[in-house]
Amino acid sequence: MVRKVGWRAATALVAAGALVALSSLGAGAYTGTGGGYTVIDSEETAGNPPPFAWDDPTSHPLVTMTPNSSYDALDEGYGTLAIPWSFTFMGTGYTTVYVSSNGYLQFGAVPAAFDFDSAIPSTFVPNNVVATMWGDLDGSTVSAVGGSIRSQVLGTTGNRRLVISWVNFDFYFGSAVMTFQVALYEAGGANSIRVQYQTMTGGGSDGTNSPVGFQNAAGAGAAYGNPAFTTPPAVVPPGNTIYGGLAIGYFPTGSTPGWAAPPPPPPPPPPGGGGSTNNSDDDDDSRFREIKREMCNSAASAHAGLASLAVAMAALVLLARRR
Repeated sequence: MVRKVGWRAATALVAAGALVALSSLGAGAYTGTGGGYTVIDSEETAGNPPPFAWDDPTSHPLVTMTPNSSYDALDEGYGTLAIPWSFTFMGTGYTTVYVSSNGYLQFGAVPAAFDFDSAIPSTFVPNNVVATMWGDLDGSTVSAVGGSIRSQVLGTTGNRRLVISWVNFDFYFGSAVMTFQVALYEAGGANSIRVQYQTMTGGGSDGTNSPVGFQNAAGAGAAYGNPAFTTPPAVVPPGNTIYGGLAIGYFPTGSTPGWAAPPPPPPPPPPGGGGSTNNSDDDDDSRFREIKREMCNSAASAHAGLASLAVAMAALVLLARRR
């Protein structure tokens, strides 16, 4: 492998079974610093597994990427995104998240260059991260496919999610084609996270050398998949853990994750009773308007009659004076 200038050797990968151990179909729990989190994938049938429900990023705005080295910003760079609510991650609320070209999100600090291939969990920087496909990724024109990073807030207040997508990414000097995304949820008050993988082809796209998971500012967290676990999900082909059509969810244990939260209640009707579907009420309103119109017509007729009487009386007075 050709190493970039400034590349640092990766730390040893997580020992099998560290912190979280998946069941045969992909569920586990993290109970360390930052609160308890459920780790579950779309192959589960119970426990609020995240469905694979791809948010097409084609029309989502491009993330403005800033280079943090002499390389292209889509190779070694980061973007800054506002979260329109306070998103709680590992016990701390954030209204800003940074997206790295190397396949991870970071809270509380700007991603540095050449920070890839680290283990999860690890006290080595960077920390406070959500790793979706953490490696020496390249979405620039150096890559054979060229790519982009896009983001969009979807949903309405109380039921929003911030979706961030890496589209057509490769490894530096690699031959993979990878499109994946992460969503931060507001719904349910759970501040849950769903990672989805759409197109994952070519060497390394199964996550063999790219840590997937999360860790807090102190480096405590949970890893998902190879090589962190000895038993990958049973349905996955041998040797593979990450594949197109997989979704992974992380959410505070005991809460309802955003993808399973009920929709918000409908807005109240407008003032004045508008929008009523009660036929009796509608009939009453119609009769009230009819009576009001008749009263107005009668008043107008009476006014006109009084005016005519006044004219006649004035004429009589004038005639009497002439006599």
